[in-house]
Amino acid sequence: MIEDIIAITIFLVVSVALSLLAHKCIKNTLIASIVAGLVSSLTFQFIAYIEAGFLDPFYIIGFLFGWAYAFVIALFIGYLIRLKNDNE
Repeated sequence: MIEDIIAITIFLVVSVALSLLAHKCIKNTLIASIVAGLVSSLTFQFIAYIEAGFLDPFYIIGFLFGWAYAFVIALFIGYLIRLKNDNE
């Protein structure tokens, strides 16, 4: 149970950090969100590989679902950044 919470926390931290970086470097919100989702999911799969010592047999499914969740997180962060920039 605690391992699951740690994994979710690591995924959220990686997704938020890479989303902020992508939105800072790429001005188009949709492209930045796609890139952030891909890199976040790939990074999380790499961290899981290092921790376990082998690839999960369902890593492709994990990658796709991870990308979908990270993409939604990146869209939300991009929306917040856009709101902040519009108010200034």
